[in-house]
Amino acid sequence: MHPLTGYPDRWSVKPGGALSFMVSSTGGRDYAVRFVRHLCADPNPAGPGYEAVIMPTVLDGTFSGIEQHAHLGSFAHASVPLDLGKGVRLSATIWPTTPAKGLQGVLSVQIGAWQMALCVGPGGGAMAMATGVDGRMIIAEVPQKLLERRWTDVIAELAADGTLSVSQSPHAKLWDAGASSVQGAPAPSGRRMC
Repeated sequence: MHPLTGYPDRWSVKPGGALSFMVSSTGGRDYAVRFVRHLCADPNPAGPGYEAVIMPTVLDGTFSGIEQHAHLGSFAHASVPLDLGKGVRLSATIWPTTPAKGLQGVLSVQIGAWQMALCVGPGGGAMAMATGVDGRMIIAEVPQKLLERRWTDVIAELAADGTLSVSQSPHAKLWDAGASSVQGAPAPSGRRMC
């Protein structure tokens, strides 16, 4: 993230209307505000160059900064009680836009040192990862690559016996459906909060 990041709550406003700005300053450092009218914002040294006209306002000045973290992509965090004694299943319907980008998270759950995640794997297929309470990680990845911009159901399942499986089922199947499984990371037993 840049040391200073900000954006307005809307792109335009009528004269006399209200406009709010959200600003994050790394480390909560103070920052200066001024408004300019951009005539040219080309940073290319071989181009016409940067040119702006300062537009004085009552808001010009220095403000106290606050650091606001931004998480890329969709993000949620919830604490829910789960009984994992019979296993756990994570599923989502995704529309992958960058399956060849490498490892990308979809869903995950964590209880203490144990965790399980449903991802797009480094090979481009759906992947499940589970770390047992002993810290050992197991991974199952579908060998078929997800195709871009196609609705696909992805499922990661950890059975009570520690078998981790993953599958991907496109809504319109071509050659991109597949599944994989591996043995070895049982979930914690009993009712827990994750």
